[in-house]
Amino acid sequence: MLLEDSIQYKKKTWKSNVVRDHEGNVFRTIPDMCRHWGISPSCYRERLARNFTLEQILTYRPDFTSTDHLGNTYRTKSEMCNHYGVMIGTYNSRINRGWSVEKALTGKESTNNE
Repeated sequence: MLLEDSIQYKKKTWKSNVVRDHEGNVFRTIPDMCRHWGISPSCYRERLARNFTLEQILTYRPDFTSTDHLGNTYRTKSEMCNHYGVMIGTYNSRINRGWSVEKALTGKESTNNE
């Protein structure tokens, strides 16, 4: 179901107070639908304003993992920085100045002189 269809459906059934998601599930309100899908109503509104489809609004999960220079993955950039003992602001500043991830995390770059 397209977002426009969902909005039109909401308008047509306003008195019955029914909202349908992209799978056809019925909810009393948009916040109820958002709760079911694990997103906040503000997230719903932001994605709606960015012209996401209804399915994208409800199911999109951004990848917030960070990967260091050794290929280790962390749940967040902050977790990665904590592992290396670097403040996240320092890390971001270094990256913005063009430093490699390795140098930003360790203060030095490896030299593979083998």
